[in-house]
Amino acid sequence: MDFVHYSGDRWALAAGGFVARQLRILLTGGGPKGPPSAPPAIPPIIITPFNYGTPAPAIDPRIPPPGPPLQPPAPPRQRFA
Repeated sequence: MDFVHYSGDRWALAAGGFVARQLRILLTGGGPKGPPSAPPAIPPIIITPFNYGTPAPAIDPRIPPPGPPLQPPAPPRQRFA
């Protein structure tokens, strides 16, 4: 973006000394914080799937469940008549 440059005397006559100085600072890129600069460098976070083992699925049990009983359950030992 191109700015039109006016001499300091013209700004001093039109807007006063303080306003002209502030306007000149803003037009040249300066300001209360100074000129803009590059942001600090942040190293990228790279996650590779090859540096760790694959976890086991959370839904499946880790050991096989026990099978059915080998013999049917016994009848009750005491009968109520």
